[in-house]
Amino acid sequence: MRAVRCALLVRAVNVGGRSRLPSADLRRAVEAAGGTQVATYLQSGNAVCGTDLAPDALAVRVEAALADVAGVRTDVLARTGEELAAVVAANPFPDALAQPSWLHVVFLGAPLAPEVAAGLDPAAWLPDRFAVAGREVYAAYAGGSGRSRMSAGLLRGVPLVATARNWGTVRALAERTA
Repeated sequence: MRAVRCALLVRAVNVGGRSRLPSADLRRAVEAAGGTQVATYLQSGNAVCGTDLAPDALAVRVEAALADVAGVRTDVLARTGEELAAVVAANPFPDALAQPSWLHVVFLGAPLAPEVAAGLDPAAWLPDRFAVAGREVYAAYAGGSGRSRMSAGLLRGVPLVATARNWGTVRALAERTA
């Protein structure tokens, strides 16, 4: 495989003071897993790096390295710079950019099964909106994610790894992996 830049999204770290993962530990884990030119973004479980590995294979290796380096056991998802650019370009809610912190992308470990995606009722979450697109779910919150029922409930019970990032973080990761 040719070298690519990718973003690694660590699930459920540095949330509300729980599951602390210092950026230095995340960098060490990514380097130990084979990532090069590693940089972290914010203190919220985001890293960008180069890799000759398939991004999903790197993510699995980073999960193991996080357990060794930092004692953190959690899931890690990977997206290439090309994939992140496509996520940004495909935003189905351009009107939500007026309040970009209220627009999130939920990154999934695999696409939703068609019957699961078809069973998600948009009317149940109004005034919040969502759109399923491959391995991502776009979530446009009418009043921010903190007060939204959709934030915690939309994918409840769906047996997939998922982690969300706000629009500013998605754009920043896309820029850093371009």
